[in-house]
Amino acid sequence: MRLLVLLFVFFFSLTFYGQSFKVDSFFAKANQNGILKGLILDEDNNNEPLVFAEIIVKNSESKTETAMDGTFKISLKPGIYNLEVRFIGYKTIEINNVKVTPNNTTNIKQSLPVLKVASSISIASLQ
Repeated sequence: MRLLVLLFVFFFSLTFYGQSFKVDSFFAKANQNGILKGLILDEDNNNEPLVFAEIIVKNSESKTETAMDGTFKISLKPGIYNLEVRFIGYKTIEINNVKVTPNNTTNIKQSLPVLKVASSISIASLQ
């Protein structure tokens, strides 16, 4: 009987006098980032996707590359960002004032033009 009373008092005190800890409030602030998704295309080749184009978030350490379908996805803290999109042989493009909001997805689509190289080499100069 003593054991039964002791267990009752123990569980009663745990239930009503224990520290209330809300797990959902602990994790609520952990997922406040926004998602930046995009598609990078080849402007001079029928808007084909550019594979492994580099997307750099200026003034931060965040960067990513595009997948096989030209898409990318990066998680960022809420704010306004400037992006740099580059790919070898293509003009580097800067996208300014991209707004990332908490728990939302921001989508961008960008085409990169091929670098135009002036060719001044003639056949006569090669001989």
